[in-house]
Amino acid sequence: MDILSCLVGVMLFLVIYTVLELGNAAFQLEMPGLRSPPPGSRPVIVVAAGGTVRVMDVEPPLRGLLAGFGTVSFAEAPELVRRANERGLSDDFFGYSLSYSDRVSAIGARSRAIELSVAERPGATGEDARQLDAGSRFAAALGRLDPRESWLRFAVDGESLDVFRRARTIALERGFTTGWEPLAQEFPLRYTLSGMATGELVPTTSPPKPER
Repeated sequence: MDILSCLVGVMLFLVIYTVLELGNAAFQLEMPGLRSPPPGSRPVIVVAAGGTVRVMDVEPPLRGLLAGFGTVSFAEAPELVRRANERGLSDDFFGYSLSYSDRVSAIGARSRAIELSVAERPGATGEDARQLDAGSRFAAALGRLDPRESWLRFAVDGESLDVFRRARTIALERGFTTGWEPLAQEFPLRYTLSGMATGELVPTTSPPKPER
């Protein structure tokens, strides 16, 4: 009986040790080391919302909308917007268009700007965690990006943590630097591309974060 008790004690110790080691390994996998984005790289937004994930790379459609335009006057801005929007640029999940705003604040200050609007395409849904594999649209979108030139900025809502973790794992395996933030904006998203106090507008192809 003493020998049997000792064997049971040893086996119980081994089981507890194994469980602790597995838990520690799982935690290490869940919390990958942070890396700084490559110098000069640009952020590509990955929207993790509603339990699905979608890549929103605004730079290619923005370049397409602004192709052929340079510095324009305020008087020419509405015509630029009209001609750009005739191109009807979109991707798998989002549609892209320009707008021209002319606002006067409560204190009488006037601001004019060209804005990029990003709207969800009706019926265009993303992929959930079970669909993310080597043949997914998410993986195909990453294949069109260079991890030396782009990093992924995840925008995550409360019901999309699982798909975010799965998508981030795929991105890390492909060498991408990633970051994340709570999804705080609603579509359509708007980016201010230019805004000056002079008589000219200079559209840029590197939009900042969307306005809230």
